[in-house]
Amino acid sequence: MMIERAALASLVPHAGAMMLLDGVEFWDGQRIICISMQHRANGNPLLTKTGLSSLNGIEFAAQAMAAHGALTDNSSGRPRSGLLLSVRDCRLHVRRLDDLASPLRIEAMQLGRTAETRIYRFELSAREVKLVDGRLTVQLRQEEAP
Repeated sequence: MMIERAALASLVPHAGAMMLLDGVEFWDGQRIICISMQHRANGNPLLTKTGLSSLNGIEFAAQAMAAHGALTDNSSGRPRSGLLLSVRDCRLHVRRLDDLASPLRIEAMQLGRTAETRIYRFELSAREVKLVDGRLTVQLRQEEAP
């Protein structure tokens, strides 16, 4: 694995149990591939009494986007948070994620960017089975002075 969970925690604005990624397997200027077993964690804050809805795959993808942003264009070295502006063309191919024994593979590919926004296409899969896919647009928050 290219980046382990502990190092990844310093790149994303999510902390504790809300940090849903376990590592980064690959990244370049346009794409990132992360893995996670946090869909199986009893302490997952998104887990309800009926399970972990596949709709929560959007949060896994948003965190992969945050990691990609930190790795590719965050000059301050501090995690930069953002606001999810839109979810487009989202398809849920399964109902739940917590009943999957395999690790999640979260792939995000940057489609566009401005100084304030990023647009990514994403796909969550497990063992080559597509679980959730779509497109996310995030507005980055202004970086605060140290």
